[in-house]
Amino acid sequence: MKEVEEFARFKAPKYLACYTDVLRHYLFQIDRLDLADELIDLNILLEFGVSQQTQISLLALGLSRTSAIETSELISADSLNETHCLQWLQENELETLDLPEIVKREIGIVLSRIVPKD
Repeated sequence: MKEVEEFARFKAPKYLACYTDVLRHYLFQIDRLDLADELIDLNILLEFGVSQQTQISLLALGLSRTSAIETSELISADSLNETHCLQWLQENELETLDLPEIVKREIGIVLSRIVPKD
């Protein structure tokens, strides 16, 4: 099991990052910037153990992996950036969300750090 974890967390992301870099370079060479912009950083997804850009953005805001995954299940879009995730968190009433209390508490803490109070 240790070998599987080491491969999944370290070797696979490293090799996927190399592959993505080579592919991105090739796409620039053949002037397919449209495709280069759509490449997904699989290495980041593997490293953090998530499967959507929205989850990465929630992690970047400061949520734990578990809270990011739980919260992302309530967000219909799976490719939100940090700004849009923050906007979603601010626009939705924490008390009404179908989330465990510990996740709601964590979201509240993150929001209090990011959003200045008037």
